[in-house]
Amino acid sequence: MDKYSVYILFSESLQRYYTGSTNDIVRRFMEHNSGKSSATRGGRPWELKYHEEFTNRSDAVQKEIQIKRRGAERFLIDKDLDELEQGALGPGHRFELISSTNSKGADKSAPFFYNG
Repeated sequence: MDKYSVYILFSESLQRYYTGSTNDIVRRFMEHNSGKSSATRGGRPWELKYHEEFTNRSDAVQKEIQIKRRGAERFLIDKDLDELEQGALGPGHRFELISSTNSKGADKSAPFFYNG
């Protein structure tokens, strides 16, 4: 049975995310990092930040569209917070969302973890 993947890459040099889908995640990742993809050539090296497998192409493409609409960075933040809320850290751990602004007034919200 074929597997289809949705993935999010990050380029440190560009400070940019790239979201895509494929039926061969290893081949596609190598293409991105070897410069074979014109969309990602300028951001090498790319780092894999997220990967999810599906049993059919349609579901993978739907997830790719969902991520692109939300924005890859926001999707990753929301995913991490959802996992924390579901107890991914195990019993006794809690988190709060600490909100602050930097010197330019930009929101710098981030989760704060502690043992409770």
